Amino acid sequence: DKVYIQKYNANVKVLKHIPKNEIRMDLMRRGVNMDWIDDALADESLEEFEIESATYLMNKKLRAGEELEKVKKHLRNKGYSYNNILKAIDNYNNMNDNENRQ
Repeated sequence: DKVYIQKYNANVKVLKHIPKNEIRMDLMRRGVNMDWIDDALADESLEEFEIESATYLMNKKLRAGEELEKVKKHLRNKGYSYNNILKAIDNYNNMNDNENRQ
């Protein structure tokens, strides 16, 4: 099961933009031991992955013309943590600042 979780997390990082809560729920549905899930989700790289994922989705939606508050609500409803949404906003603003300087 632990090897399965490692492979699952690696696949999620490559293929999907989902929050840690969704990863947790999916692994629980698959019958993985809760202690192993908690250990795997405590990994710092998954925290960074969630921030990058939220930034990607935020960038996509804001560039499509959606309002920031609506995008924040969408991310929160998908299960992203509030702190990671705030970090994604910072990342998005930094990306735009860098683009504007060039």
